Amino acid sequence: MMKESADYLPTLTEFGFSKEEILKAEKHDSRTCYKFVGGEDMGLKRLEEYITEKRSVRHYNDTRNNLIGSEYSSKLSPWLANGSLSIREIYHKTREFEKAHGASESTKVYIDELFWRDFNRFWCMRYANKVFSPYGIYDREYYDWNTDQEIVQRWREGRTGMPLIDSLMRDMNATGFMPNRGRMIVACYFTMDLKQDWRYGAHYFEEKLIDHDVQSNYGGWSFSSGIGPGRVLVFNSLKQSRDFDKEGKYIKRWCPELKAAPLSYIHDIWNLPKALQKSTGIVLGEAYPTVIKCNKYTNPEVAKKEKRDKAEQRKLGFEKK
Repeated sequence: MMKESADYLPTLTEFGFSKEEILKAEKHDSRTCYKFVGGEDMGLKRLEEYITEKRSVRHYNDTRNNLIGSEYSSKLSPWLANGSLSIREIYHKTREFEKAHGASESTKVYIDELFWRDFNRFWCMRYANKVFSPYGIYDREYYDWNTDQEIVQRWREGRTGMPLIDSLMRDMNATGFMPNRGRMIVACYFTMDLKQDWRYGAHYFEEKLIDHDVQSNYGGWSFSSGIGPGRVLVFNSLKQSRDFDKEGKYIKRWCPELKAAPLSYIHDIWNLPKALQKSTGIVLGEAYPTVIKCNKYTNPEVAKKEKRDKAEQRKLGFEKK
């Protein structure tokens, strides 16, 4: 029987969780970028650590697209999402840092990102339920969304056969967090390459992320799937992998079955010759999934169609990255 009192905080056991479930939830994966602990005190501690003690905000513009490490970004989003920190606290703390140490491109970009968070809130307030429609607020019905449940499930579990995509998804599944650059990459891959309904991806992020909030999540997915405000960015997932995980360190951290992969094949492992598959123990379809064949990196017909669509995409304001 759960106690009834305005001053009483129920335990997880009283909510019906077993001891084993609680211990599993409280255990941090050793590969995580940061050991998140809830509560206002821990949020304020991290804010002080990132801005004042380590002064990591000085390097934000150079590190924000990194995939490994605690200091490539502030990691304050979980506390923002549950109300333990306010965006004003972060803003004023950053302004205090600028007064003491001088403003820089990094502090400017960091504050701009806070404004993006607010923009997503105003955007959702303005368009309300329209934000959740399959073709977005502009009714971009030229997208032909699919709902292939096998593909969706492979993407969720990190079994697409695209090493960086799989690494990012496994990271989120294990830790509840994913680097911001990674969120854009996996969302664009899911929608622009695999042609799956963006809402399935957004729903899964909502289920898994410890820093989930509706406005940031659905705003981000709308942007990455080409149905949101502003210019449309189409990420080349393979290029993104080579650009932001040059040495394959992140891939090997989250896809340990690829540790023996040569660097020349770590990003497009589906091209690994059979002789090397045997010698490295990375037999595709056994040790590591075969790649999904419905994207332009592995299917010539899809690549041809992609080429034909380029002229039309430019007219619509698409931008390749």
